[in-house]
Amino acid sequence: MNQVRISERKEHDALKGHKYTFLRNRENLTNKQEVSLAEMIDLYPTLGQAYRLKELFNDLWSMPDKVSAEAFLKQWCEEVEKSKISAFMKFLKTVRSHWSGIIHFVETKITNGILEGIIGESLFLRKLVLGIPAQASSKNLTRPLMPPAAPIRPRHLVPTQQGVGT
Repeated sequence: MNQVRISERKEHDALKGHKYTFLRNRENLTNKQEVSLAEMIDLYPTLGQAYRLKELFNDLWSMPDKVSAEAFLKQWCEEVEKSKISAFMKFLKTVRSHWSGIIHFVETKITNGILEGIIGESLFLRKLVLGIPAQASSKNLTRPLMPPAAPIRPRHLVPTQQGVGT
């Protein structure tokens, strides 16, 4: 949606200052923004079509089951193809490549983000326990490169200003 707004903004100065009018969901708009949105949709049909597609896509998350979500998403994809809005055509490719994950989320309301995080943490901890330095680990390491840790010494052997131990 924002890419469509940016391309239209290059041609029309009246769109200046209306970024969040188009990016917010309709229920989160103030009365002033609602009026402004209605005017902009009438004046700029491409933006109006893009906003409608954005709002339609958001309806996907409230679908009751897998079958209705699949049917809805197919219909939405057809609408995007008819609109021929380039930014939405790119997004359409992404939607198609992640189709099963999107439908699975609608069905279960569970993302794989938590699972990915757990796997990443377990890999990191395993390598940490085995003493594998972060720089030598595989590409699946989720932590940034870390300097090697200082060896752990008992407190009574740690040097102080007065000498060893206190």
